[in-house]
Amino acid sequence: MDSLRTPIMSDGMSATWLASDSYELMPTAKRFEFAEISYAGKLGLATAIDYALDLGMKAISDRVQFLGSALRRQLQTVPGITVHDVGTIQSGIVTFNIDGVDAVSVSDAANEQRINVGAPPAQASLLDMQRTAVPSLVRASPHYYNTEEELERFVAVCQGLSTAR
Repeated sequence: MDSLRTPIMSDGMSATWLASDSYELMPTAKRFEFAEISYAGKLGLATAIDYALDLGMKAISDRVQFLGSALRRQLQTVPGITVHDVGTIQSGIVTFNIDGVDAVSVSDAANEQRINVGAPPAQASLLDMQRTAVPSLVRASPHYYNTEEELERFVAVCQGLSTAR
């Protein structure tokens, strides 16, 4: 713990201020905590945990797997779209690109339709970018509350981009 860099001491919780030019870090992991606490965030997290436990983790996992697989299948039917997911058990994150369309443009078009997807920069996805040798990737992450109709709407946006060139 002593070898880790601590955040700037500014809150009176991570360290004891001894004098104008000296302080002593807390001897425990408290040194990494700040006084400002998001109570709304904690309440939201507690509510999300209760909701997930009520639904059941297996049911959530099964639903995410189903939606991820369904989205992959739908995207793979669109000319110009390549799905880049690997592995025998795939997560709900669906990674793909559209030939000739950068990921940010895909994300922007989806956002205009109130669909949230990611277009992480290359440095955030270095291993994927090296493996796929494409300049950018879109990451869609269907969750258990998404519907099949929402997936179809997203695929239609992607299809429009693919054929719009």
